[in-house]
Amino acid sequence: MPENTLQFFLQGLKIVDDQKLENMRGPVLNNLASVYHSMGMTDSAIVYFERSLKIRRDNEDAYGTARVLDNMGEVLLSVGGHQRSPQISFGGAFYKSK
Repeated sequence: MPENTLQFFLQGLKIVDDQKLENMRGPVLNNLASVYHSMGMTDSAIVYFERSLKIRRDNEDAYGTARVLDNMGEVLLSVGGHQRSPQISFGGAFYKSK
């Protein structure tokens, strides 16, 4: 079932790219990351969360940034990252307020 979900989000990302729907890129990447996480593909989830996070920060989207960070925290918890797992590292995953 997650594989079907993944295909829908990948199709959505293609539409976002083709139509240059920049306001949708962050949410679609975040959703893709969540699907990869549900499939146990933590490395792929991290890549997509980080891409989404960069977009959210670049757009100064505090709500979107908070959502992505929340999801990233869930990934860390699920793989024991709260114990500083050396395999998991989110580059610059902390929100800097102005």
